[in-house]
Amino acid sequence: VNITPFAYAATLSSVVHIALLASLNTTDDPTLLDSRVLFGTSLDVTLVMETLDKGETPNPSTASTESTPMEATAKAIDPTPREVELQSTITELEMAMESHKRQNLALEQTVEQLRKHNRQLENETLSSRQDHARLNLALDDAREHNERLTNDNARLVSELEDTAQTQSTLATANARLTESNTALDYQLHLEKAAAGSLDTKINAERRQSAVLAETVRTLESERQQLQHDLSAASQRNLDLESTIFERDATIEGLALKQRPTMTSDTPLRQALPNETERIIDEQTTAAHKLVSVYTNAESLQASATSTTRDTPKAALVKADPQSTAAESFLAVRASSASPETGNAERDSTPRQVSGNKKPIYPVFAKRYGTEGEVQLKVSISPSGRVDTVTIQKSSGSDLLDKAAVTAVRTWRYHPAVRDGQPVATTDIVPVIFQINSS
Repeated sequence: VNITPFAYAATLSSVVHIALLASLNTTDDPTLLDSRVLFGTSLDVTLVMETLDKGETPNPSTASTESTPMEATAKAIDPTPREVELQSTITELEMAMESHKRQNLALEQTVEQLRKHNRQLENETLSSRQDHARLNLALDDAREHNERLTNDNARLVSELEDTAQTQSTLATANARLTESNTALDYQLHLEKAAAGSLDTKINAERRQSAVLAETVRTLESERQQLQHDLSAASQRNLDLESTIFERDATIEGLALKQRPTMTSDTPLRQALPNETERIIDEQTTAAHKLVSVYTNAESLQASATSTTRDTPKAALVKADPQSTAAESFLAVRASSASPETGNAERDSTPRQVSGNKKPIYPVFAKRYGTEGEVQLKVSISPSGRVDTVTIQKSSGSDLLDKAAVTAVRTWRYHPAVRDGQPVATTDIVPVIFQINSS
């Protein structure tokens, strides 16, 4: 129990007085006491004994006042042991009170220190409360941060699930690609085997190409000979025209000088057209032979090209302006003849010549069952050659389109005729690729 120093001192003083009164009341025989009253103790405590006849206790202050004159006159009385004991007890009590005062002073100092410590604790408590408030704010921030981290963690978990699903999809796709790669490897193996067989065929066709090259060289020699014959015929035609012109001039001069002699020149005039027709027939025959040679050479060249890609350069027959001139000569000869010669002038459309090569079905397209139809727009020159080939409608397969264009570029036509003259024109060529019909 916490007791203040003042309360402790008051309590101690009360205990001392109570003990003193109790000791006075414990007299063995109160009748032995007389009516004398003791005065002047060190504590100024007046002990008044009850009188035997009244049984009253006078007021201590009154008794003290009344006993003052008596103290001077009364005879000194020796203190009794009881009084000595009381005096000793009082002295001890005074010493105890002095000690208690010192203790009280020490307690007051301790209380002051405790008050200072209490104020310090209050300041520390206030600081602690402020720190606690700051910690609460920091705790709230930490909670918000924790919530954000929780949300981020949930988002990351969702992203990880999506990533796992994506990885599963990629693994499935990878397995499919692996299967496809295996199938492609097997197909590549088959194609390598087919390529080996094709190489064998190519070697055989190369040997055949060498034979064709020799044939082409022979035909080229014949073509040169026919070209030489055609040139000689053309030169004879020019010479004949010059002779006819000179004779016509001579005949006209003679007709002016001597008109009666015209009858004698009639056989000469009749012989000139016959000679002209003979020379023209020779030129026509030579031109036909030259065109036939070119046609055969191109057919051989097309066969050699279709059999192998490694045809020797000597076997390739290039377009010759002289062959074009021969064909033009035939076209003009057929279109410019007069009705008297039996060749009437007429218009015609372009027609394919016989022997045009058929498009080659691509190996890979045929192997995978690719079919389709290609419509090509072909520009034809007046000589019957193909100038340009454009795709008007695709088949949907680049392999089929390229095969059709490659083949049609080598075709030959009978040129279109307008007003008796060969003219350039166009033609629409449908090329159908079907596996059964190939």
